[in-house]
Amino acid sequence: MHPLLGYGMLLEQNHPFSALAALLHHRFTKGYPEILPDPILPIKVDDTTISSARVYARYTGLADCYDAAKYRNNCHKSDKQRKRTSSEARDILLEENKDLAVLIDGLIKEGIFDLPLAA
Repeated sequence: MHPLLGYGMLLEQNHPFSALAALLHHRFTKGYPEILPDPILPIKVDDTTISSARVYARYTGLADCYDAAKYRNNCHKSDKQRKRTSSEARDILLEENKDLAVLIDGLIKEGIFDLPLAA
């Protein structure tokens, strides 16, 4: 499961806050395990840090969900695989993130979700 892989990699590189966000980013999406291990961090974290990490995790989860919805092949009734449109990906995001509709629409309008990944 990639949240655990990202968590481990970021901890190894001494990025505990990012590691926590990576671990938590699937907690905002249906269909993923709700039970993840408690983070073991090399630093003490307070409630504010945890709250901030949850915000970053949610935004990371949006990007991950958009990527999965739009760019990974998806089977449809015809059994042909095709990529979804931005509008279809938006609809999937909004199913579970209605409270972030303005943010999602802005990110799509500005093409943020469609930027190439950094090498």
